[in-house]
Parts: sequence; C-alpha cells; structure tokens
Amino acid sequence: MSKMRSDSWEKSFKEVGRIYSNAKKSNKFVATFFIGIILCSSFGIWLEYLSQYASNGEITSFKIENYFTYIVAFLSILIIDSFLTSGEVRDELKGLGIIFIGLAIFITFITFYLKSKWILLAYVLCLLIYIAIEADKDKYDSNDDKNPITTEDFEELEDEEE
Repeated sequence: MSKMRSDSWEKSFKEVGRIYSNAKKSNKFVATFFIGIILCSSFGIWLEYLSQYASNGEITSFKIENYFTYIVAFLSILIIDSFLTSGEVRDELKGLGIIFIGLAIFITFITFYLKSKWILLAYVLCLLIYIAIEADKDKYDSNDDKNPITTEDFEELEDEEE
C-alpha cells in the first residue's frame, strides 16, 4: 500500500501567515521590532547614511560591509536561538525555516562577493525570518489575548480528564 502525504507547503505558509497576522496585532512585538531590531540593532547600517547626509547633504556611498556584518551576526543569533528553543518549533515551520535561512545566507555571501546592492534582499529576508521566529512567543501576549493560560480565564477552565 502506498502512502499519501498531506501538503505540508500549504500548512507551512498558512502557519507563517497566522504568525505575521499575530505580529502586527501585538503592540509589544511591534515596539520591540522597530525600536530593538530596526533602530538599535541596525545602528551600524543607518548611522553611516546619517553621517554622510549630515556632512554633505546627500548619501554618497553604499557600504556593503555594514550589511554583511549585520546579516551574519543576526542570522547567527537566530540560528543559535532556534537550537536553544528547538522543542518549541512546530513541524510546519522547520523545513520552511531551513530554506529561508539558507537562502538568506546564500544571498548574503553571493552579493557580498559581487559587491551588489542586492544584499538589501538578504537584509529584508532576515527581518522576515526574525518576525516568523519571534512573533508567536508568549512574551508578546497581553492580558487581552485569547490564551486562557496567560489570562484570568485559566481558573475557569475545566479539566479534560473529568
């Protein structure tokens, strides 16, 4: 008898869509993403442009090395974090995560070697990977979310064993 697999791609993309939807609904995550990741973590990228603009009123050069350093460090942290929390990753996301992290690494190294501005694609891909990994964690839930374990409704839940 031959086995029939279900479409794991469809499940994976639905799960990622759900995570991105939850991400934009959480003010804690949005604040962490914009202040922590975009503003502070990529300080080495945008500070270069700001100093160029402040000195002569225009941006004169594109420093690919700044993006390369940021992306390599950022992906390393994401990979280490995923190993440390490997039990929490759902099956739908494991394969997709490996593909996108591998794609980001490939784009980063090729564009760095070619000194191409396409490294911006790897930068955006890293940010999307971060959202997919981080946005669904409980630390971004609020008391208004419909998660009975983190709200006052926990006491009202009935045991399933009864």
